[in-house]
Amino acid sequence: MRTSVTCGTVGAGDRRRKAAVMGDDNGTFDKLKGKAKEAVGKATGNDRMTGEGKTDQAKGKAKDMVESAKDTLAGAKDSLTGDKKPE
Repeated sequence: MRTSVTCGTVGAGDRRRKAAVMGDDNGTFDKLKGKAKEAVGKATGNDRMTGEGKTDQAKGKAKDMVESAKDTLAGAKDSLTGDKKPE
C-alpha cells in the first residue's frame, strides 16, 4: 500500500474554518502550519515542502507585524484625537 502526503490549495470551507478558529488576521495559524510542513518536509526529505513551511512561517510573521502596526497606529490616532479604547 502506498501512502502519499498532499498539501494543495486551501478550499473556501477550510478558510472559513480557519477564520473561525484563529481569527482572520492572526498569523499564528500560518506559523503553526509552516512549522508542521517544515517538519514533515525534513522528515520525508521533501525540499519543496520544507520550503513551503518556511514560506508559511514568514507569512504568519508578516501578518503579526501588520496587526502590530495597525494596533500602534490606532493607539497613536486615539491619543491624538482624545478617543479612548473601550475596556
